[in-house]
Amino acid sequence: MRIHLHSRGSRVSSDLGQHATRRLRFALDRFADRIRGVVVQFRDPNGPRGGVDALCQVRVALTNGDVLVVEQLSEDPFLAVGRAADRMRRTVRDRIERRRERRRERRSPDRAA
Repeated sequence: MRIHLHSRGSRVSSDLGQHATRRLRFALDRFADRIRGVVVQFRDPNGPRGGVDALCQVRVALTNGDVLVVEQLSEDPFLAVGRAADRMRRTVRDRIERRRERRRERRSPDRAA
């Protein structure tokens, strides 16, 4: 599973990059065979106006062609990426379970009829 890190307006520090990679691998390794790629983008939503907010956007491309996106805003980019990783884990899990359930429904005979 490849994880690409990007930032708008500033560089991603090596500590933040390592933290993001570690958190996302921990959260998504279970689904690695269904994930084509992960892109993490950090932005300062306030731009040059200042402020302490950090926005972390995580995009996951699944092997079936679906693209899932989670954004997390926090004062601390380390906290933002941790929360985004947790939310993405749940999002990927739920998407895979829904697709699995739909396949089961199509395969099984209609019991209501």
